[in-house]
Formats: sequence, structure tokens, C-alpha cells
Amino acid sequence: MTVLVDLLLLLVELTIFKVQEEDIEENLRELKKRSWFQDYLADETKRQQIIHDQKDRRVIGRFSTKKLKKESYQAYCQRKLDRALR
Repeated sequence: MTVLVDLLLLLVELTIFKVQEEDIEENLRELKKRSWFQDYLADETKRQQIIHDQKDRRVIGRFSTKKLKKESYQAYCQRKLDRALR
């Protein structure tokens, strides 16, 4: 029974919380306006990770586009992305 519940939860998670490429691109457009993100793009290793690493792109895609305008949320996103890029 628990296996069935686990499979059901996994299916729900994969369908509802799946990050689309459009989400990633939209968030990247918003992040490129920020100086801290420009610093990440200036660093060639981080830039390559942001462009090619699917895990890092998924992290970016999960950010809330509406909240990215808030300074406090940007600090949260910066910490989260910094951890992902290590």
C-alpha cells in the first residue's frame, strides 16, 4: 500500500512541479537585470553551469518570477543558486 502511495505522490510531483524551459528562460531574463547575477555570468565556470547544467537550470526555473522583483526574494535566490553552483 505504501508503495502505491509513493508512486502516486511521485507522479503528482513530476506533473505539477515540473519546470518548463519557458519558466527557466523567463526567470533568466529577469535575473540578467540583477548585478549579482551579472557577476555569476562574468565567471566563465558559473556561466557554463548556468547554460548547460540541467540541475542548475531547474533551480532557476523553480524561482517565482513574480517575486524576483523583491530584494529579499533575490537574496534567497542568490543563496540557493550559489549553493547549486558549487
